[in-house]
Amino acid sequence: MTEMSIEQAHHAHHATPKEEARHIDNMKFAMWLYLASEVVIFATLIAIFVVFRVHNPERVEEVHKASGLFLVSLNTFL
Repeated sequence: MTEMSIEQAHHAHHATPKEEARHIDNMKFAMWLYLASEVVIFATLIAIFVVFRVHNPERVEEVHKASGLFLVSLNTFL
């Protein structure tokens, strides 16, 4: 598309208040969907960690002793 036709197409379509409200509702829904997906992902990871920690407490202690403050700090920073 040329620059003129892009500008003409932009000016030809003015969103009505109803279309604008629908667009805003769609954007809000998309944000809530994204947030819900993040909650599901992190809840799953936390649940896996809790199950692993309950069933293998000695392995968790080994990792805590082996990792040290520097590695934990580096991972937190990253």
